Amino acid sequence: MPAINFKKHASLLLSKDMAEICQPFFRKFDYCFLNIIRLYDDGRVFYLCDNQAWLQHYLTNGFPEIGAFEQNPLLKAHEYVLWSSLGETDPILVYTKEIFNVRHGITLIFPFAGGYDYFNFGTHQEDRSILGDMCGQVAELKQFSQLFYEKARRILTQNQKHALALADFNYKNSIRPLDEKLYLGPTYSYNYLTKKELAYLNKLIAGQTIPEIAALAQLSTRTIEKHIENIKEKLNCRTQCELGYQAAKLGIKNT
Repeated sequence: MPAINFKKHASLLLSKDMAEICQPFFRKFDYCFLNIIRLYDDGRVFYLCDNQAWLQHYLTNGFPEIGAFEQNPLLKAHEYVLWSSLGETDPILVYTKEIFNVRHGITLIFPFAGGYDYFNFGTHQEDRSILGDMCGQVAELKQFSQLFYEKARRILTQNQKHALALADFNYKNSIRPLDEKLYLGPTYSYNYLTKKELAYLNKLIAGQTIPEIAALAQLSTRTIEKHIENIKEKLNCRTQCELGYQAAKLGIKNT
């Protein structure tokens, strides 16, 4: 990823202006979060969010490279998408839940000449019954989105000048453990490696044998073999050689 100072990027500096527009709507409905993705057909993208910390986290972790709305053109055909349909192991949703307590959400999709806008509305509510409410509120969400366009013309115009190239983001070099797990990208079905699996994988690619790893961990050889088999399955590998190659691709270094 190029050296971009996201702390000074327009997307983050405009978060306060975003929040002022959103707060009256949030008070009326049970939403706590709005993120907007403007994706151009030529591969440029910019973001607006009322939560500066969330957006900085999203950008610096390379999430645009794996984001469902940035990377899945099939979603453009929908009027709206519930986040629950994207899969519970999607790393972006996992991070959003674990770090920012945004439990559920809905995205409205608006085409424009040259691209698409994705309005992502999130809520702290954990009960899945909120999903039905969201579907029933699509008309109100559309009304707010049109009101946002009117009130945020200056913000949209200013941010458009600072659009980023989607190809510049690099998720695999940005992934990091969260709650002792290493979340993987779409190539690996959004799976994750546990802290123990990472430790055993590190020892294996450092040249230790399974019996040696078992002895150090005070576990049976069969237990370690089972862990290694699980790791292979998660990384789509059949041999130990392939495992080392995939670990290198993910930036997992032996320690």
